[in-house]
Amino acid sequence: MSLPMVRRTPLGPTAEAAGPGLLRELLEKLENAVSAVGSPVGQWLEDGIAPDEVEAQLSAVGLIPSDELIVWFGWHNGIRHAATAGIGARVLPFLIPASLSEAIGRYRSLVLDFVVPPEGPVGGDPRVLAGGTGFGWLNLCNDNYGFAVACRSEPRYLPRVRLIVDEWDDDPRSYQAVSLCTLVTWWIQAIEDGAVRWDNQNNLWTDPDPELLPPLQVEVGMV
Repeated sequence: MSLPMVRRTPLGPTAEAAGPGLLRELLEKLENAVSAVGSPVGQWLEDGIAPDEVEAQLSAVGLIPSDELIVWFGWHNGIRHAATAGIGARVLPFLIPASLSEAIGRYRSLVLDFVVPPEGPVGGDPRVLAGGTGFGWLNLCNDNYGFAVACRSEPRYLPRVRLIVDEWDDDPRSYQAVSLCTLVTWWIQAIEDGAVRWDNQNNLWTDPDPELLPPLQVEVGMV
């Protein structure tokens, strides 16, 4: 398949025809592109999990998955820690994917169990919690930063994606995209254009070269 065009919208950039069907195709293309340059992605990623399991686990913490999120965890459910111990495990460019249980555990500790200090919320903004995550946002990366996906009932939030930063920026041109398809499209393009390269010696991806990334991706800060 050819890569979809990424266009601007009032809520940020989105890949054309974004949705679960396109995401499923893009993730397969991403895995093929990663494998082609030497990353042992097939050995290092866990198998996916069933849609009803994704829905049940997220429902237990009050989150509502978008169709795209169900496709994401159905594709792969994080990394195989035993296979990647001691080597960084960055088998995909731009992120170390969390399993669903790891993502929920981080949501519990950084959001649900977060204690607001007596002087008020961090940064004076009730939406700003530890690491920049907030209620209704699930971090898909295996650290406190990376990017998060909205798991909320309001239609305008689904399936919105945001880079986790220290403070939210309400400017729709910054740190956000409408769809996971947008990010995966950019990641594939980064591999194909040489903006990220697989380092066989150290078993990791090089940092992205902003000059070789799509201008819109750099403009909104999703790098």
